[in-house]
Amino acid sequence: MDCLTLLRKFVTNKEKVIYTNSNNSPVEKIQDAEQFVFGTDARFPKDTLTSYPNKQAKGFYSLAAVLLLLEYQQKDYSSYLKNSVAAGIVSISFLDKKPLLDYLEGVTDSLPQAKIESNLILTNTSPEAETSDLTGEPGHQPAKRMVSISLCLSNCLV
Repeated sequence: MDCLTLLRKFVTNKEKVIYTNSNNSPVEKIQDAEQFVFGTDARFPKDTLTSYPNKQAKGFYSLAAVLLLLEYQQKDYSSYLKNSVAAGIVSISFLDKKPLLDYLEGVTDSLPQAKIESNLILTNTSPEAETSDLTGEPGHQPAKRMVSISLCLSNCLV
């Protein structure tokens, strides 16, 4: 289960995500956390990227950014921005705030912007690859293949 789906489950069930430091001790503030613990389901490093795209930065929002948004959802957006900067966490844009919160709170069932579309071309530079292609024929260029990046699942520690 990806971290956004798991977070949605926790939000709708009113379960608490625990913030822990490098010693696995609970901490109160997101900026003091190294990991986010989802009960016995999973734990994610602080810098785990979600599948929700950050259109301004051409990347994805971190789990820390989403959790901070949840903490400040009842306050004005400027308060969230101020605390985001103080915590050193990239803030979620005002335009992304409502659709993301609606998804996490179960108001909507889907998050159309949340897509894992990132693909990466990897070059296998092992000695075997330098002398063969994917079919094993000698004398070809290094093998290249497309792989999908699974953002949250690849960062899950449990």
